[in-house]
Amino acid sequence: MENEEILGFFNCLDRSYFIDNEMKTFADLDTPLPIGHGQTISQPSLVLEMTQLLEPEKECKVLEIGTGSGYQTALLAKFSGKVWLVRMKEIGFISAVLTSLKYYFFIFHSSERFILNKR
Repeated sequence: MENEEILGFFNCLDRSYFIDNEMKTFADLDTPLPIGHGQTISQPSLVLEMTQLLEPEKECKVLEIGTGSGYQTALLAKFSGKVWLVRMKEIGFISAVLTSLKYYFFIFHSSERFILNKR
């Protein structure tokens, strides 16, 4: 399914904002790129496809586990009502990027791992 509104925002979202290393010059390539700490920023076409399959709406609440660079987060935040982030590493760079894009959020940072069990 192709959502024109999501596609339009995706095409305007500069992936280089979410890369804070020497890989920034490769931001236009449709490939995953290393962002440090053993992590990668996802391939843009994959991020677009996942977002379109999710079909986010303003009434939606999204839990994003493994926020990474914040690239997917920016798309989710644009089209969802609320987005909660779970990230194990420091997210100072991500918070600066998302703030510059005028997203407001609360950060709960933890170095602990949590396991959620059904009751």
